[in-house]
Order: sequence, then C-alpha cells, then structure tokens
Amino acid sequence: MPVDALLLKFDGAVLKIDESSVTGESDMIVKCTISDILANRSADAEAEPDSQCAVLISGSTVNEGTA
Repeated sequence: MPVDALLLKFDGAVLKIDESSVTGESDMIVKCTISDILANRSADAEAEPDSQCAVLISGSTVNEGTA
C-alpha cells in the first residue's frame, strides 16, 4: 500500500494484511471495517475488533482479499 488509510469496505469474507515490513510482526493481520468497529464485531470470529483493525499502514501488503 502506498499510503495510510482507513478501511471502509472490502470484498470477500476476510482481508489479511502483511505488515511485517513496517511493524516486524510476521503473522498476517486480519482487518475489519469502520462499521465492524462501530458494531463491535470482527471479520475474525475469534477476535474482538479494536480501534486499530481498520487502519491500513503504508508499506504493508494485502495477502488475501481486496479492498
């Protein structure tokens, strides 16, 4: 991704992002939308959405899904 962004909508069931080049975290991050945060739910049924799950960081790579 060339810029930082907030996730409004994505296609499909899951959006997985590789943020390792920015954060050093090697696991794929499951993202959610702003409306998911407001509704207090997540694309990953096991995880509660937090205020950062809709943030896309520049320099990351989308590995699964489209937004």
